[in-house]
Amino acid sequence: MPQNQQSFQSERFERIAARIFVNWPADQWTNSDLIVAVSGGPDSVALFCILWHLIRIADGKGTITIVHCNHHTRAQSDSDAVFVRDLAQHYQVEYRQCDRTTDSRDGDLVGYSEESLRDFRYQALLSVGCELGIRYIATGHSADDQIETVLFRLLRGTGLGGLQGIPHLRIAKGVSIVRPLLTTRRAEIIELLNEWEQPFCLDDSNNDNSYTRNFLRNEIIPKLADRFGKQFDNSILKLSRQASDQVELLDQLTDQLVRNFEIDSERTVSIDRAKVRELHPLLIRHALNRIWGIAQFPQQGMNREKWMLLSSLITSTEPRSLQLPGNVSAIVTGNRLILERS
Repeated sequence: MPQNQQSFQSERFERIAARIFVNWPADQWTNSDLIVAVSGGPDSVALFCILWHLIRIADGKGTITIVHCNHHTRAQSDSDAVFVRDLAQHYQVEYRQCDRTTDSRDGDLVGYSEESLRDFRYQALLSVGCELGIRYIATGHSADDQIETVLFRLLRGTGLGGLQGIPHLRIAKGVSIVRPLLTTRRAEIIELLNEWEQPFCLDDSNNDNSYTRNFLRNEIIPKLADRFGKQFDNSILKLSRQASDQVELLDQLTDQLVRNFEIDSERTVSIDRAKVRELHPLLIRHALNRIWGIAQFPQQGMNREKWMLLSSLITSTEPRSLQLPGNVSAIVTGNRLILERS
């Protein structure tokens, strides 16, 4: 387990570091206090070790707090937590553990959705981040996670926004959640850990193909890669980048429309239909989606069909109303479209 700067530096390490700096320049974070989410798996362990050394190579004043989320859903959950705690002690960084309470008696993942476990992790990370006044939370998502996410959303019928996959950075509760390894493949990450002789944990639940992501990772993606070679991986990642570029353009255009949407303190949105009805339907839907988030209306249940129905109210020539998910009502009255959450 190398801990000095010289033993860490290699061609592979330099390549990965260079990719990190493209999307997350050193001067933005090496003097900041960070949280690194560490599950014990190869991606998160490598992320912590890389960032720990990059701070020192840059003579930065930043510190790292390791946060481990113990779901208590597997027999090995506690041993993984011990591994991560020992890793923090070895590198002399602060360690925080967030435990998910569970009524499960058999220690497996039955009854727990991937979404609920992910929500727990992010809420726990944000809670610690806000408590410590942290600016950045770094997670170990890799390019492989990006490929899985885009394919998963594609199969579920996602729109352009979903094809972006995992963002390099997003802001939640004033904290920036960053994924420094998102352009690095997992195979290269594991090669680096082996080069360092750095241990990591393996999650047996990743072999359970009853979970859609595991099925894609273990069965579908390897078959597609065997058939199409690197062209498959590169095509998915290229699709993600292109979708991000197009959504960024739509966001810029949407910013010009938000002035036509009035939001009051009661979470009511009033839209001047005359100012937006001549726009392209895609831009109208994107603007509605954007304002939905600003108004903090629930996104769950708002599928493509619902967005299409809602956008049709912009051009409607007769008074109409819709009841939408999250107890949001949409009512056409005169030249206004009123959205209100009860």
